[in-house]
Amino acid sequence: MVKMFESGGMPAPDVVASMVAIGEVAAGSAVILGGLLGAAGHLVTRLGGGAVVVIMTGAFYLAHSDWFITPKLFMSEQIFIFALGLYFAIKGNN
Repeated sequence: MVKMFESGGMPAPDVVASMVAIGEVAAGSAVILGGLLGAAGHLVTRLGGGAVVVIMTGAFYLAHSDWFITPKLFMSEQIFIFALGLYFAIKGNN
């Protein structure tokens, strides 16, 4: 991932790759833990889902820019993860 960021001319690619990995784990954990926390979990789930949407939008832009509005995008697991993140960001725990 670092090499891909370097080839794209991104500044500090090693830091960005680390932050992406941490963000993905944190967002997924927030969605899971949000279901266990009761009333406060509703907000945690929404924030985690929103973070997933932001991360996946960045992934589409940086790594899969050739996929936009093509059948390849709609046949990938990335669009499914994006849709789930959007669902949890809008719906929360309800």
